[in-house]
Amino acid sequence: MNGPCRLLSACMLAGALLVARPAVAEPTKNECIAAINSGEDLRQAGKLLAARERFGICVATSCPDTLREDCGQRLGDVIKATPTLVFEAKDVAGNDLSAVRVTMDGQPFADHLDSTAVAVDPGLHRFVFETDGVSAVEKALLVREGDKDRHEKVVLGMPPPEKVTQPTGMLPTMLPTSEPGTGRTTGIILGGIGGVGLLVGAVSGGLALWVTQPKLGPGGPDGCYSNNQCPNGSAQARSDVGTLKAEEILADVGFGVGAVGLALGAAFFFSSGGAKVPRGAAISPFVGPGGLGLTGRFR
Repeated sequence: MNGPCRLLSACMLAGALLVARPAVAEPTKNECIAAINSGEDLRQAGKLLAARERFGICVATSCPDTLREDCGQRLGDVIKATPTLVFEAKDVAGNDLSAVRVTMDGQPFADHLDSTAVAVDPGLHRFVFETDGVSAVEKALLVREGDKDRHEKVVLGMPPPEKVTQPTGMLPTMLPTSEPGTGRTTGIILGGIGGVGLLVGAVSGGLALWVTQPKLGPGGPDGCYSNNQCPNGSAQARSDVGTLKAEEILADVGFGVGAVGLALGAAFFFSSGGAKVPRGAAISPFVGPGGLGLTGRFR
């Protein structure tokens, strides 16, 4: 090299870069100045890889000695600050994988993995790992300046995440889109629940109407008025009033459950075959001050 080198590290870096550079025309003084200035701008912007390329120009022997030494110092600082990553890919059995394609931020990054440290710019990057026969894996990494040989492990071929099951006790709100047999079975079960609800409602309503209510009437043993106010205030009268209210509530609930069960049962049953219900239709039960019912939407 022409001229003395005051910094041993700068000389070593310059020598290595000159060996690696192809046989091209040496940069002029103006090109050396432009390279060190643009390299510093890129360094300040966090684009360390591009800064390394620019500083690699101004360490050429054709550059002035003072500028070349300054450039070599900056090049060493950038190399020291540039983070490197080492990716380790395995399958679900723990075997190493090398035939893995990697993209970073949507751009090609590596066509295989060989446990070699790779330099990247600092910042948040999104990596995608792909190999034949399995689903791709995405991984977001926040890479910090000066992070050297950071090891990151990815596992390819993991089973899909388990589906979230509906909490026990909640009625289904969407009509089925699976196999006909499953929909018919669900419809029969819901229809049976609805039938039981109607039976309970009918029995409770009948008891209230033909058994308990006559006891409370003016001609009954309790001697109550139509508003269930009993002048004699007997314990039996109070008991019969409580029984009547319970039977009325049970009748309302039974008829409501019966209506919901039969409606949902029919929807599941007929949507699985025969009469088709539009895909995307939804039926939901509701409970309100006036009782139970169904709401629906179709699209």
